[in-house]
Amino acid sequence: MQLYIHIGLPKTGVTLLSQIFESSKNINFLGRPLISIFDEIWQSMIFDNNKKFKKKTILLKNEIINSLSQNKKNVLLIEGISDVFFVLNSKKNFLKRLELLRKVLGNKVKFKIIFSIRNQSEFFISRYVESPQFFQDYNNDWKNFKKFRDSLRKKKYSLKEKKFFNYFNYFKICSDLIKIFDKKNVHIFLYEDLKFDKKKFAKQISKIFKLNFQKTYEFININRFNKSTSFNDKIFVKKTSQSYFLLTNNKIYIKLHRKIPRNIKTFFKKIFNFFDKLYYSKFLQFKPEQKIYFNNTDIKLIKKFYYKNNKKVDNIFKIGLKKYNYY
Repeated sequence: MQLYIHIGLPKTGVTLLSQIFESSKNINFLGRPLISIFDEIWQSMIFDNNKKFKKKTILLKNEIINSLSQNKKNVLLIEGISDVFFVLNSKKNFLKRLELLRKVLGNKVKFKIIFSIRNQSEFFISRYVESPQFFQDYNNDWKNFKKFRDSLRKKKYSLKEKKFFNYFNYFKICSDLIKIFDKKNVHIFLYEDLKFDKKKFAKQISKIFKLNFQKTYEFININRFNKSTSFNDKIFVKKTSQSYFLLTNNKIYIKLHRKIPRNIKTFFKKIFNFFDKLYYSKFLQFKPEQKIYFNNTDIKLIKKFYYKNNKKVDNIFKIGLKKYNYY
């Protein structure tokens, strides 16, 4: 049996991928949210030490194997495995935990890894818009995005800053994945392909998961992935300040949202985004500190910082990173 584990990154089209996996008859989708057995494993990954985690996986081994399909592609989506805030705050090596899980399950289950990446400069923006509190929890100065930008411009990073920025060395993560799972079992998805070359992205996932290409391509075109609200394609505000977030982040919506058709939710999101853009186009003139953006100097600094390692990833996987300005 094969078990495909999508480890993130977050903000790389994970929601759309989960919809594709969930809607396919050829896939045994184990979750986002996770089915109970894998949620138990994930909680143990986060909170238990290595000894307890190994003990739990041994106890649950048969139950895990029984949850897998012999005839379908088994897909598990746990974007937290590669989420910098989970990794740094828990002080756990989740890739080593996956290796331990693989060893416990033995030859009955062959592990395949999906790792989605995004140009670092765009990733920082999108992640900050979505979860500014995580940046603040990690470094209190970063509650203001300008302070985060200022950190990038330093000639010498603090140890904490260096640890954070080094985490987005994709070559290091890919090297660890290859070492643990072997290159043939590691697939890299590009967020930029999903955004700018949907046909290429549809071909890639259709080939890996034995999906109908035309249906997958149509699904990607119809079901747009979540996008951060921008006000001139480059300037953003925190998601928590947007009216659609305020509408949906309440107990009533959380309880009922699965019963609301997706097209209805999309319709209302467009309306609220329209009014947000009108409001913030004026508001940001008086509150420039609320702007979330990188200027060209910032983008060049980020590109320079990751240039060599992004090039190494491209040399290994031949995935066209230069085309999308990774190096």
